[in-house]
Amino acid sequence: FILNMGYIGVDIVLDKEHGPMMLEVNARPGIAIQTANRAGLKSRLDAVDAFDTEGKSIPELVDFAQANFG
Repeated sequence: FILNMGYIGVDIVLDKEHGPMMLEVNARPGIAIQTANRAGLKSRLDAVDAFDTEGKSIPELVDFAQANFG
């Protein structure tokens, strides 16, 4: 295990040319973003799990993300 931190939070972006890229690793991630969004993580994860991505175009995936998390 490289970081030896135990529980961590990782910020990731998807780049068109390079794919997933890690921005930062947080040793003490909090729930501040959930408070700011006034939405818990579970409902968002459930929406993603229920969404069928098979055959969807990038614009369709972006539309889904904006509709559910924008």
